[in-house]
Amino acid sequence: MSISTFLAGLSGPVVYGTVAGLVGLESLGVPVPGETGLIAAALLATHPAAQVSLVGVFVAAWVGAVVGDSVGYAIGRRLGPELFVRLGRRFPRHFSPAHVACATHLFQRYGANRLRW
Repeated sequence: MSISTFLAGLSGPVVYGTVAGLVGLESLGVPVPGETGLIAAALLATHPAAQVSLVGVFVAAWVGAVVGDSVGYAIGRRLGPELFVRLGRRFPRHFSPAHVACATHLFQRYGANRLRW
């Protein structure tokens, strides 16, 4: 079953909630097909018999992105250092204390927008 077929079988408010949830989870960092769901819902909104409006899809995607980014920021702000310690134990090649210290130094010295890899 494709995502467009799945969305076409739902009512309007459920489509908006699904789009907001997919985009929000994707903004949070969870690998889900948020952009694909957004495009499928936008295409569904162009169908004359659809119970979904393009403006509603846009608002749902915007709300999902803002909420997902805000939740991700809050998690990182509150649990960031603990998360790196846990991830360092589980994935030492990627999140070792030396890697985290190097990244912290680079962000403190150059800021987030000036780093060029």
